[in-house]
Amino acid sequence: MKTFLNLLDDFEKLTTQIWSNLESSAGEPDQPWSLAQFASMSKQGPELRTLVLRRCEPESRTLTWHTDLRSPKCQQILDDCRTSVLFWDPVERVQLTLRGTSVVRSIGPRVDQAWEQSKLISRRAYLGNLTPGTKQEQMCVNFPEEFADRPPSESESEDGKTNFGVITTRIQEMDLVILRQTGNVRAKFYWKADESGEGSWEASWVCP
Repeated sequence: MKTFLNLLDDFEKLTTQIWSNLESSAGEPDQPWSLAQFASMSKQGPELRTLVLRRCEPESRTLTWHTDLRSPKCQQILDDCRTSVLFWDPVERVQLTLRGTSVVRSIGPRVDQAWEQSKLISRRAYLGNLTPGTKQEQMCVNFPEEFADRPPSESESEDGKTNFGVITTRIQEMDLVILRQTGNVRAKFYWKADESGEGSWEASWVCP
């Protein structure tokens, strides 16, 4: 993760670096922004969970996540597509909050590609017979016992594909907070589009 401290005098460079860091973090578990807190809205209120960033496409301002289609968050997104994502880098002490709209995909080329690129050990999570969140009398991993000590084979994993989906989040707003000994700073970035659909990021400093 490249520090933002030497880019504070140029919003365009800051914007580029944000997306560069997100893109380089996707699918890379050793990067601090590879994990995010993903918030959706339920009938009871906001709900958070940690998701793995699978893909970042700066040109379309989209982030991609994998999900079990039976997960409550999928219905929450269908009911209210507004979502928020939070990344934290404990080394650089940088917090990034993103806001946008999300779409759940269950079929199509993007889903097929994501499934093909998933490791077999990851596909195991989609082989459970129960809906995520189902109450149990005892601790439950929700996949067949035979895969407790080994990943499923390619053919064995295919039973989980019907439960596999992709969430795509298109970002409309970014909120960057940088913690410093000399004082914290914060900037907000808004995507502004014209009638033709072309757009750009507009940024301003705000009080932390």
